[in-house]
Amino acid sequence: MAIKARRITRTAEKVKHEQLPPDVYEDEFPPKEIILDEGNKLVISCKRDLDMGLPRIDIRHFVTSDRYTGFTKKGVNFPLEFLCELVDTLSAVSDECESKGLFEEVE
Repeated sequence: MAIKARRITRTAEKVKHEQLPPDVYEDEFPPKEIILDEGNKLVISCKRDLDMGLPRIDIRHFVTSDRYTGFTKKGVNFPLEFLCELVDTLSAVSDECESKGLFEEVE
């Protein structure tokens, strides 16, 4: 038993010291921001996913306050192929809000 334990320890030490490549992709372009108010904004970026390296759109809520500054868990991440459909859907929602006069309520 002691011999097996030593072999496992040596293997674990070898793995521990090996350098693995970073699995972090940089943004494909500088992130875009939508300011919501003084301490809140939406950050929209395009990064590659870690599994297959395919581009994904990431929309995150970013908070700046006395207690915390950074991204919250609120947000959505989806494959780039759905971006055009999202834009079309948002446009349709905007048209519906316009036709019902909802934008006038928030101005």
